[in-house]
Amino acid sequence: GGGDWQQHSQQSLEPQVYYHDDKKGETRWEGQREESGKDLIDWSIDYLRGSTLQRDGADPPADLATDSSIMNSTVIEEAELNQVQQRGEDQHRNSNEAARVDQERINSEEEAVQHQQQFNAELARQQQQPQEQPSQPQPNTVELNNLKNTWDPHEPNDIAIMWHVRASGSSVIRHAVGGCHRLVQASGFGSRDGHDVDDQVGVIYPSEGSPFVNIDSTTIAGIKHAASMRFADAQVADVVVSPLIYETNELFTQKSKGRFFAVFSHPVDRAVRLFYTMQEVQPALREWTLERYARSTYVENNFVTRQLSNQLQGPLDESHYRKAVEIIRDKFLVGLASQIDQSLDRYEKYFRWTYRIQPKSQEACRKRILLEESAAEKKMMRRMPKEGDPIWAWLLHHNAFDLRLYAYVERLFEEQAVFVKGARENFRNMDTTCCRCESATFPAFDLDGNDDDGVPPDDNMEQQDGDKEGTQKSTFEGGIRLLRRLPPALISALFVPCTVDDFWLNE
Repeated sequence: GGGDWQQHSQQSLEPQVYYHDDKKGETRWEGQREESGKDLIDWSIDYLRGSTLQRDGADPPADLATDSSIMNSTVIEEAELNQVQQRGEDQHRNSNEAARVDQERINSEEEAVQHQQQFNAELARQQQQPQEQPSQPQPNTVELNNLKNTWDPHEPNDIAIMWHVRASGSSVIRHAVGGCHRLVQASGFGSRDGHDVDDQVGVIYPSEGSPFVNIDSTTIAGIKHAASMRFADAQVADVVVSPLIYETNELFTQKSKGRFFAVFSHPVDRAVRLFYTMQEVQPALREWTLERYARSTYVENNFVTRQLSNQLQGPLDESHYRKAVEIIRDKFLVGLASQIDQSLDRYEKYFRWTYRIQPKSQEACRKRILLEESAAEKKMMRRMPKEGDPIWAWLLHHNAFDLRLYAYVERLFEEQAVFVKGARENFRNMDTTCCRCESATFPAFDLDGNDDDGVPPDDNMEQQDGDKEGTQKSTFEGGIRLLRRLPPALISALFVPCTVDDFWLNE
């Protein structure tokens, strides 16, 4: 054959124009895109199948079917062309996917930078406003009238309440309080084994673990049931653990009030810890990356501010932040996850927690828990995003109010040191008793300023060197005075721990 030929399709078939020049020995596309290799392969396969030209209802030229110069001197097998076509499609698809991923990454980084810039501008504006003055008390919040202010004088009927916030460091304090100090706790354990239908308050002593009260302080229904049994007036719990704030007020009365304490963590650190905790219990998240989580709806939005201001849903504004600040200032003895050892030490002094079962083993238990937490914290810090990274910016975007609140908590932590200023260092080992020792001793109560214990009211927090008054009161005579005053439920709570096995404290 020889010369030129063209074939136009009335449909949107590719190629639209094919041009072959025998004289120049060139085969090329005319008026096509740059990435026309795929189109050429499509046409070649259709040509071999005898379908490209026939689709338009025209017979192929006779010389085209016999001209060996069109296909060079070798007949290409259709199977080979299929492979070529597949490779071309794969490359095209992979190229498009790579371009899409790159574009998403660029968009994500650009959005994160924009959010970071907006956040920095908002933070700069807020920092120009006058800072809160936590040292100036405000009137009690009516919604929490059964909870004491932090500066109110300590009374024997006060009950400590730990606000449990997930991934904030609260679990460390809880393990130390229950596992090492062996204090009686009211938490979610009390509803187990059918105790959720009990009609009287009591203390349960399991064969393993710390004692707990038969109520559920972690749910609204459990709190209502406990209130109906007059939980607070029974005076059997040393510590209440609950994730609720406003609902917890119903647990207490004007005669037996609660005192809040809590551990606070940097909002970004807490968000990261929460993600890895959720991955362990939610299979759907196990293949997720931290970045995907940061951009998803799983991320909590200013959780701490919402809980403290009781604005669980909807938008937040400055009034909610101010309310959260007032609640923390008035009602909470604050601790920091970054200073967990100092925080636990402050709680022990503030609530007068001392060892009363087996001091040597209890102190070893306390040290072990804090060492384990320190090791876990070091491991977690290696997984934290760096400040300024897109992930950091996304998490911060969801927690702008919580970040301001955390900065306030850090200042408040320093100011509240005054509450335990008169307490001795290592307070937990002062006036200890040992009900498991060979010569068992028991605590002398009535350290509230009455004449029964012989300790002056102003000297309760700080005893002179060599003063054995606290130890002398752990005699049989002191125990008899105690038994004459205490209700049976409290006697059980005090002395049963000395008769049950405890795997935390056994050496």
